[in-house]
Amino acid sequence: MITDNNNNVFVHTAVLSVLLLCVVADTYGPETTSKVRETIYGQVRGFVTKPLPEKQVENYLGIPYGRPPTGDLRFEPPEPPRAWAPNTRDARQLSPACLQILQTLEYIQQHRPLFNITSEDCLYLNIYVPITKVENEPLSVLVFIHGGSNMAGMGAFFDGDVLAAHGDIIVITFNYRLAALGFFGTGRPEFPGNYGLLDQVMLLRWVNENIGFFNGDPAKVTVMGHSAGSFNVGLHILSPMTKGLFRAAICLSGSPLSPVAVRRSSNDALSFVQHIARSLGCTDTDLTGMKECLKAVPQVALMKDFPEIYVSGYHFPTIVDNIYISKEPAELFQNADLNVDVVVTGVTKDEGVTFVNKAEKFHDLEATLKRFKAVPKHSKLFAIIKHEYTHWQNEPNNTAQAKLYAQAFGDAVFNAPLARMADLLVGRNATVYVYRFEYRSSLDPRPLALGVPHGADLFFLFGCPFSGHPKYSYTEADRSMSHYYMDMVGNIVKDGKATYPVNMSDPSSVRSAPTYSPTQQQFIRFHENEGEPRIDLGNNFRTRKIYLWNKLLPFLDETFTNESTETGTSVEVETDNIFVILFGVFLATTIIQIVALAGCCILLRRRR
Repeated sequence: MITDNNNNVFVHTAVLSVLLLCVVADTYGPETTSKVRETIYGQVRGFVTKPLPEKQVENYLGIPYGRPPTGDLRFEPPEPPRAWAPNTRDARQLSPACLQILQTLEYIQQHRPLFNITSEDCLYLNIYVPITKVENEPLSVLVFIHGGSNMAGMGAFFDGDVLAAHGDIIVITFNYRLAALGFFGTGRPEFPGNYGLLDQVMLLRWVNENIGFFNGDPAKVTVMGHSAGSFNVGLHILSPMTKGLFRAAICLSGSPLSPVAVRRSSNDALSFVQHIARSLGCTDTDLTGMKECLKAVPQVALMKDFPEIYVSGYHFPTIVDNIYISKEPAELFQNADLNVDVVVTGVTKDEGVTFVNKAEKFHDLEATLKRFKAVPKHSKLFAIIKHEYTHWQNEPNNTAQAKLYAQAFGDAVFNAPLARMADLLVGRNATVYVYRFEYRSSLDPRPLALGVPHGADLFFLFGCPFSGHPKYSYTEADRSMSHYYMDMVGNIVKDGKATYPVNMSDPSSVRSAPTYSPTQQQFIRFHENEGEPRIDLGNNFRTRKIYLWNKLLPFLDETFTNESTETGTSVEVETDNIFVILFGVFLATTIIQIVALAGCCILLRRRR
């Protein structure tokens, strides 16, 4: 990791360059062809790979899209990079990931093993351009925003050349500032925050201005994100700062309506920043002075000395700053101008399992939901959640119960917010497709109980069954599923329509998927049947559970709040009364059923 000691900068830079060159060499093997493209800042030199038979792709790695956000530019909006013309920039090495605490490097290495290089100077992008037979025909563009809770990760989780080659689309990945450096802020003008999101805006502007040099069409850009990256894509749909910079959006496992996507209170943000600033020795009560002090805090203090601020909960959501967004997303989805007409949303079958896999008791689930802000206002309503996600068989089964609690987390944080966003978008006449990725490789080394967890689909989307991956082995069936998944995403990017094969043995026989509606709730299923990959349609996307989180619990929360406000009675008393009534109704119903059963027995005896 790069340090703050200026005397060591040259040594660290040299070591960093060697390490990055080793990473690239290990990924791609020997370079075959050198390619040079223009940008408005100067030329870049890339190289060519052949990720699929008869398919070649130009790779340009580590191109700066913003000035290094260090020194006086820390905690400030990004600025355009300085030009390097007339020189040609070497774009054949991956850049460092953005600075993050050491623990979260494990998240990077789940996707890109052995990569462990981070820096505060990290605003770089990677471009993968397929070499097509018709070179003068502009290509559609896919920009991928990585996930990692706004605290971890990197753009180059996966190489984009397989997806680019398969779909005949340009694929772009990039880094953005993370954790305190990217999402520290108060929402106040002196120290607004959302710097990681502003980095993403800067990236989209760079694409708009430069993608034509790479045979790309700036009018045909699709933005796709995963997890927190998907939260951010949903926000880009709403922000006036991104209007005109893309035409379609793909949200993978994340909605900005998720309880952890946006901070609910600017006062909470202010208190949080003040608390951490004091811990770091910045005691100035004036926000401008506090920010200037934090600019001088060593990197290691912000990102390592206080790791409890990173692991105790989701502390770096978006802030309503009146710059990037002016209101909470739920209101904006109803009233703001939308930046796209087509939105694709998708989840995996077992979104919550990696978050609460060991939660076998309700208090474990309750604590996790509280940590992720996925809780009703009134604590007594937890009884309804417990009832809905309890294993009601005669025999106790801890494994089955843990799975149900994982479903509760997945529904609360991922599935229900995604469905709510889809409903609101359809209400605004947007074209919406919903899908669920249920496919699990027969060679998946992870415990079977994990099912298809959060993020499992990305390996298929980026073509790992074709390119290989150090952590996984793949079958021919896996390659077929990856083929169909990349097909759907590529078609969305190219013409805004989701298609899937009618006959799995004939990839050319395709059908347009139906758009999502709140009444029919049809969705595309990527799954397997007797070991064979299949794509077909499903109905009623977790209807009962989504109704619980999107309708019933909010209704009861509002009802209890209104009643307690009108009567002046404490919320707990009102809540207790409701449950006394519900218990009375249950008891009366049970007595009636017993009396009816006894009557039936008497009638049967008389007939005999």
